[in-house]
Amino acid sequence: MKLQGTMTALITPFRHGELDEPALRKIIKRQIAAGISGLIPCGSTGEAATLHPDEWRRVIEINTPQLSSGDPNLIYPSEQIVLPPIDNGGNT
Repeated sequence: MKLQGTMTALITPFRHGELDEPALRKIIKRQIAAGISGLIPCGSTGEAATLHPDEWRRVIEINTPQLSSGDPNLIYPSEQIVLPPIDNGGNT
């Protein structure tokens, strides 16, 4: 695959603590309409490190069919997770 053109690292929109799928689809469609050459969902410099694996997979599922067969969709191949804090019983 030859990569060329402009590719956008996408944000992952949330609403009330949940993945905002309609907003994500709108962002993708806007990028495609603007002539973007490829999409980069779940990049390593954004919120991807804090996504739950189910959220990460859902973002990829939404992105994958959006581009034409000739356009690249670069998927960050990592599932980095920041776990919630552990309750230490008030001990610091």
